[in-house]
Amino acid sequence: MVGVILLLFIVYCCHATITKNQVEVNIDFTPFPKRTMEFFVEGEQLKQYHFTLPLNESLQMTQFTCIENDKELQFEVVAKPENKTIEVIVDLPDQQKNKFTCKYLHIDALENYPKERSLSEKYKFLFTTHLCPLSDHIKCTTLFNLGSTQSIATSIKPTTEGSSRLKFGPYEPTEFKFIKYHFQSSLHPMTYDRIQKVVNINENNIYVHMEIDDMKNNGAVLNKEFNRNDFNYEGIYLKDFSMEVEVNAYNLEYRDSTGLITTGHLISRPKSTTLYLPPRYPLLGGWKTSFEVNYNYPLDVSVQQINEQKRLAIPLKVDFKGIVSNEEVDIVLPEGATITSINYPKRSYIEETIYNQPSFGTYYKKPIVRLILKEVDMSDNTDILEIYYKENPAAKRTKSIIVAFLTSSIIIIFLLYAKIINN
Repeated sequence: MVGVILLLFIVYCCHATITKNQVEVNIDFTPFPKRTMEFFVEGEQLKQYHFTLPLNESLQMTQFTCIENDKELQFEVVAKPENKTIEVIVDLPDQQKNKFTCKYLHIDALENYPKERSLSEKYKFLFTTHLCPLSDHIKCTTLFNLGSTQSIATSIKPTTEGSSRLKFGPYEPTEFKFIKYHFQSSLHPMTYDRIQKVVNINENNIYVHMEIDDMKNNGAVLNKEFNRNDFNYEGIYLKDFSMEVEVNAYNLEYRDSTGLITTGHLISRPKSTTLYLPPRYPLLGGWKTSFEVNYNYPLDVSVQQINEQKRLAIPLKVDFKGIVSNEEVDIVLPEGATITSINYPKRSYIEETIYNQPSFGTYYKKPIVRLILKEVDMSDNTDILEIYYKENPAAKRTKSIIVAFLTSSIIIIFLLYAKIINN
């Protein structure tokens, strides 16, 4: 009896054995690198298929899908931090032969290395990826479409297929082999249609108001019905974002295009403050949002007294990753101030305007310096706007007198009105 059971067990195991396992990986540009893994698997009564990917790349995957016969296969992802890998377990239909395709795209591995670019030019990126997944007894071939690739570095020597493609393999991958290359693209993963930053210089503090319009994730567009429960498998989406703001910032207000949100928060450190902002809904590929942010910070962080004038230093950078089509930076100086000099690196994409704005409670106007930065990647921008100005003490006194007069007049009118009502 035991022998019969053992024989049945051996037969079952033989029927569940993979007899052919071949993987073809394609890397092309649409407009960012996209990996397509196509598996050619043969066996008997296969229930599952296992393969392994590097942990760091798995955290950056977008729209991971496995499809067979136009049907999406169920799969499970098991993280193995001790090995710095993840294991993907794909459930297969009960049949003798299997052929399915797995696809994913990851964009966070892109590093934009130029210091200054405009949208009318190509963007140069550095990209690193592995050539093949790991699985038992596989032959793997990677086809690399050169596209706009500038340079390439890999430990495996490829063969050339035509003038536009390299071929690696077929080989049996026993460990991850990586390829690093530079390429060009005209599209950045994150783009912003407009950012307006208004910096108001007050007597005791600085008030910042920012409006961000059409912040868009240009990653892979969702190609199926949206499902909240599938976030872990949809891959990259913008769940929250952060930016560095001036040290000791406080009184954060955050409002998106659909209403007030109070879940944004500030974390202060000795030399910096980080602003954390969650969008109302995660931004999948092709999705966008708009919002505005207000906060205050101490005057002495950006303003210094130098002899008879003051020096204001404001970074032009808005600390969001991505490309801003149109950024407006408005510096609103105190009433009656006189600008003595304006300094910043002269760029072809910067326009400067100076004008005056009426102010409540005084006939002195507020000088405003406006810089418009067009179609520029702000990710690595370190430019500083420096303004030297002189305050007008008479403007302060005049405003105090006028405000006091208006306040007392309102009180008197209110008391007279109350007296008339009572009589």
